[in-house]
Amino acid sequence: AKLACAFSSWYARFKGHTFPSRTIDLPASFVEYLRDGGSLVLPAEAIGTYANTDELASDTEEWAEREEDQDAAEVRAFPALEQEIKEHIRALGGEVFPKLNWSAPVDAAWISHNGSLRCATPGDVILLLKSSEFVSHDLGVLPDPAPTGYQLVLRRWMSVVPHMEFRCFVRSGTIIAISQRDPSTYFPELAGDLGEIQRDIEEFFNEIIAPRFPLADFVFDVYREKPRCVWLVDFNPFAPVTDGLLFDWSELALGASSSALQPARAVPTPPQATEAAQPDALPTPDEAPAVSDDADADAD
Repeated sequence: AKLACAFSSWYARFKGHTFPSRTIDLPASFVEYLRDGGSLVLPAEAIGTYANTDELASDTEEWAEREEDQDAAEVRAFPALEQEIKEHIRALGGEVFPKLNWSAPVDAAWISHNGSLRCATPGDVILLLKSSEFVSHDLGVLPDPAPTGYQLVLRRWMSVVPHMEFRCFVRSGTIIAISQRDPSTYFPELAGDLGEIQRDIEEFFNEIIAPRFPLADFVFDVYREKPRCVWLVDFNPFAPVTDGLLFDWSELALGASSSALQPARAVPTPPQATEAAQPDALPTPDEAPAVSDDADADAD
């Protein structure tokens, strides 16, 4: 199931229904570099292409001073890979969202110069991958994704409307649950639209996903750009390793036994404000990649 959800296993089938992406086969030397749990030392070329070079150089110097065994042997060079990343970024419009076969380095967004996964240079991409525990988990625990091996996936970056992202749970070839993708934010825009959104997602599933995806049990994420316009984002296994968001996995197990679709869920009420809370201190939704109107025309 995990291999079927790897990006290269499904992208060709859904190329016209997801946003443009490019893949790069990662050399074994770079995979080992990512697996190395030592100090965060970027390749020399990557430091030179980092979008905020002065800031990174300063941080790198501080980290280096704290490492007793820091030496030149730790600095690696991957010029061919970095050139390939640069060319694909240019082909995808200048900004991308990186991931490996399964996981994106969402846990490392804090370390980037813009606080998100938006990358404009090879240095941006490598910094996120090297800093991510999610990526390390994929490389250290999950099986080598034969026959492709480990791949870097670069997806065109576009800002989304966060309340139109959803996760869908499929059991025995039937959708049994749909959850708002962000489980912590109340979106008043969803109050009267969930029924129509659910119908659009069901139609997309029945016409596009079900006839082409080989598994009977799985999870898929979608972005509903506008009425009757739904885009595929990703696939995940139907298992507790995948976040159930607004559903507990015990609920999903019960739903699987009945195969009845539960009403789509969204955060029902805004969070209660505390006396100490200040309006200008409230969090805002994180940026994430999505699709553009011409995604299916430009996909490669």
